[in-house]
Amino acid sequence: RPWYCWRLAVVAGRLGRRAEAAALLHQAEIDATTQGDDKVLARVWLERGHTSLAAGDMTAALYDYTQSLALRERLGDLQGKAITVSAMAALHMQRGAWDDARHEALTAEIDQQISLR
Repeated sequence: RPWYCWRLAVVAGRLGRRAEAAALLHQAEIDATTQGDDKVLARVWLERGHTSLAAGDMTAALYDYTQSLALRERLGDLQGKAITVSAMAALHMQRGAWDDARHEALTAEIDQQISLR
């Protein structure tokens, strides 16, 4: 069920239905936590970050991206880490924090290259 809720939330978010996406992400987070499904939980936090960013809440987005990144690092998910770090770089660019954005982008590039080997 957490995968199902997460996928529906992604679709709702892409359609601009933020309230529906937020409710589905909340349910997915509860289900993933209850079932101990950290892979889904990392995806939920990433998507919640995207939803927060789309709503203009950069603080919440950065928090969710950071949560996703920490979990992906713990799981050893380099590809997921690269995706999350890329999202963080884009957020820093929007904030005008160019040094942070450059650091995140380089980290994402390195992790992506390692995960492809």
